[in-house]
Amino acid sequence: MKFSKPICLLAITLLSSASYNGFAQDKDKNRAAQVEREHRVSQDMDRKMDREMDREMDRDMDDSEFMTTQEQERYKERLQAENSEQERSKIREQYQKEMKSRDHNREQYEDGMGEIIYGGWTMTEQERNSYREQLEAATSVEQRNEIRMKHQEQIHLREQAN
Repeated sequence: MKFSKPICLLAITLLSSASYNGFAQDKDKNRAAQVEREHRVSQDMDRKMDREMDREMDRDMDDSEFMTTQEQERYKERLQAENSEQERSKIREQYQKEMKSRDHNREQYEDGMGEIIYGGWTMTEQERNSYREQLEAATSVEQRNEIRMKHQEQIHLREQAN
């Protein structure tokens, strides 16, 4: 009997230690699961914010006929680079002022065919008039479209040079 009491104590100690280890492992698993859930929620919120920002930029781009594709890209990049809503709001206000100015001077930028000259605000009056004359001299829609495409390429090259 002398041996049985120490053996019982040893067995109780081992069992309680094993159950404590099991409890600790369960606690660690629960904590890991909680961290994973929090991470997923954070990712979902980030995606939601990104989608909202994209929608805002799309709304802003309604005036995009007055912007070249490179200007649109720079505008989006500037918005995405800002961390605060206040800074993004300032950028949007600047953009709106510029678009209103361009819209106010719309006649300057029209091509004579009812469309806005792509990048017309980056051109001199002489360049715009020359472009209009080229369009008027074209005898078909295909020729006018070809003139427009070449013109857009020239504007892109000009923007890249700046």
